[in-house]
Amino acid sequence: MKELMVRGIICLKDECNIEYRVCNIDYVEYEDGTYKYLFYPFYNVIDLLKTPRYQGIPGLNLDKRQECYIRNNMTPVFISERTPGPNRVDLADLLKSCHMKSLNRLEWLIRTNLQYFGDYFYVIRNDEKNDDTIVVDSMFDLTNRYDSIIKKLLEIICYGRYLKSKEITIDDTNRKSYYDLLMPIYKKQYESKMKKIKKGISKAKEKKVYKGRKPINVEYLKLCKLAKEYKAKEKTLDEVLDILKISKSTFFRKLKEINVDIDSTDKNNKKR
Repeated sequence: MKELMVRGIICLKDECNIEYRVCNIDYVEYEDGTYKYLFYPFYNVIDLLKTPRYQGIPGLNLDKRQECYIRNNMTPVFISERTPGPNRVDLADLLKSCHMKSLNRLEWLIRTNLQYFGDYFYVIRNDEKNDDTIVVDSMFDLTNRYDSIIKKLLEIICYGRYLKSKEITIDDTNRKSYYDLLMPIYKKQYESKMKKIKKGISKAKEKKVYKGRKPINVEYLKLCKLAKEYKAKEKTLDEVLDILKISKSTFFRKLKEINVDIDSTDKNNKKR
């Protein structure tokens, strides 16, 4: 019997933006119309999750620690609460937005950019080509930035992958131990970084920002004295501008700001 299979991975990110691979989810549909959903939890990752963002997978009793949870010819809660049903009025538009012609609810969930607000889960496509074992000469080959090595190790740990290097081996026997060691260090670094970013943003908002060039400061008493001399024709306009080191338009604008009135005919005076 022919069958159609779609494979996904249920993930979430914690407060430090580290991704956890929580569960594989498969959808199998047969040519006679029957179908089933299969859930394969990653208990080696689930046991690490201390974040309040994780409240279990809806519809699954993970306390049973089953290797696979099967739902035959029924749409599981995890799918029904975050995907459109077949009778939804705007279904055609939702399918079109994901470049789909017919409804496959898991496929739609993988393709959509819409976010379900009931929890922090999202689903990505399960690519069978992914190799869960990373083999390197040194763990520092994982990244060219030494300050990022803790994050890289946590990404491997939380995604359920395995690492083999000359300095360290990560597998299910020590995954939680390394997680408990590295996560508090990374979390402290992350919070410190975010604090600095927020502080920088706050300072930028408090700082007055000028559009165009910064206004030119002119000494008030000096301006008044030269304005008086200019009005009395004791000094020409060019002489005043040369002393103040400003342009003609700036000079008359400054006079207007301090309410000094000069006849407009005088504004065109030139040095004789």
